[in-house]
Amino acid sequence: RRHHRRRHRHHHHNNNDHNNRLYVRADRLYYRNLASAHKREKCVPLDAIEQLLAGPTSDVFQRNGLTAHSSDGARCFSLVFGGRTLDLQAASSDELAIWTHYFQQVRRRWHLHS
Repeated sequence: RRHHRRRHRHHHHNNNDHNNRLYVRADRLYYRNLASAHKREKCVPLDAIEQLLAGPTSDVFQRNGLTAHSSDGARCFSLVFGGRTLDLQAASSDELAIWTHYFQQVRRRWHLHS
């Protein structure tokens, strides 16, 4: 299996950018907010990802005033699982394309096997 290691920015209530470590290993997505030293790495099974939302469409992004027309908002996406979203911002449009394509393929794969 290929290991994907990319950094993303995650928006919190205080509207500051925070780097996240985000990678996939053994059919699980691992993520950790690097700005919060006390927070532990979390993970979610890839088959638990219910939906990929392109753009700043989640409540968190909207509360922070991000729009699809802003340069920051254009690089946002959210993963929906377990009734919540993991809201991420790619460092570049190329990185956004890589991650969104990857998660779309993951969703298709799990859908075919379920």
